[in-house]
Amino acid sequence: MEADEFNLKKYKEEKEEINDKDKIEFAAEFTYIKDLGEIAYPIIISKHINSTLIEKEELETIQEEYVKSFPQLKYLFRPSEEKNIFIPYHILAKYYLYAYTKNSNFYAQLNKELRERKFDDHRIYIYLMYNALNKGIFKKL
Repeated sequence: MEADEFNLKKYKEEKEEINDKDKIEFAAEFTYIKDLGEIAYPIIISKHINSTLIEKEELETIQEEYVKSFPQLKYLFRPSEEKNIFIPYHILAKYYLYAYTKNSNFYAQLNKELRERKFDDHRIYIYLMYNALNKGIFKKL
């Protein structure tokens, strides 16, 4: 059984428990733009984000930080568990996207820190997502 199948089986068997201490905060922020030119640059740049921008050491560092901050999501941030196995970025992106949708504070904290312009703290996460989008890994709605 491949690691991907093993972890998917683990997800189905998992029962989530949210403690009172893990209260989830949600927030949204909207920005008004004057014309489409203000969003053209980010759109163009996002098309050129690929796996060459993802350094292995930086990925390992962000995995460690995420596991420390969100231990209940460890199996998503380190799907190979303690084994030192290379997981292709497009597969890893699926785990990370799933972590974003889980009922935890990861979503809220990520959004809060991005609103505070702490992009560098989550740059590898964002690059993984754009890389997967550009390769057509995720279905676009």
